[in-house]
Amino acid sequence: MSTTLLLAKLILAPALIAAVTLAGRRWGPATAGWLAGFPITGGPILAFLAIEQGLPFGQRAAVAALAGLLAFVAFVLAYAWCARRWPWWLALPIGYAAYGLVGLPLTRWHPGAAVAALSGGACLLLGAWAMPRPRAIAHVKVGHPYWELPARMAAAATVVLVVTGLAGWLGPGWSGVLTVFPTAATALGVFTHRAGGADAVAQLLRGLCLGMIGVTACFAVLGAGLEQLGLAVGFALGLIAALVAQVLTFLAVRSLRRR
Repeated sequence: MSTTLLLAKLILAPALIAAVTLAGRRWGPATAGWLAGFPITGGPILAFLAIEQGLPFGQRAAVAALAGLLAFVAFVLAYAWCARRWPWWLALPIGYAAYGLVGLPLTRWHPGAAVAALSGGACLLLGAWAMPRPRAIAHVKVGHPYWELPARMAAAATVVLVVTGLAGWLGPGWSGVLTVFPTAATALGVFTHRAGGADAVAQLLRGLCLGMIGVTACFAVLGAGLEQLGLAVGFALGLIAALVAQVLTFLAVRSLRRR
């Protein structure tokens, strides 16, 4: 691995996590969840997989990541519902167990990009609907420990390094499912849970599910044509698709709330 690539792995995803964290402190957990729905960890992981393992591998991993969204939703629902009754250190392992139980069979599922995208997108919408309904809460500024932001950034860097480092052994199925490992959901969810309680974390995770529609759009582009489009064009179109999906989702949610 070149020094430049290693530095990119250590900087890119953690910097994006930091940006979302600071936005959440400024505008609240729902906004943080929506912004975290951009491919802030999965996008860099797939890019590094395509660079190191080849475009065909990256394309298959993108399709597997779309299927892996079902495991992601299992995590957020398990965590959110457990948070209504238990502290984060009990809710988190239960969420991970749900992710693993759903994710394991998905590594052997090989749908086309369209089927995987529709399945992942529908599951995200279902997850947002099935989230526990929080009471009306105001965004209250709370203190943040000095180690919070570095811890979130370190978690993002760890996932990127582990998935890309073991990709040759894991194969595109496991690599893709682990691409949507709930890194941002863990970092944002645990700290939000600690600071604001179960209602705040439910609000955050609902916003994250809706925001992940952007991830679905990005991965659908990559899963359908990364090998044919090439790295630069494929990711450029994927990010455009993510932005369009995010904007449309935001407008749709705002319209429904007004009604």
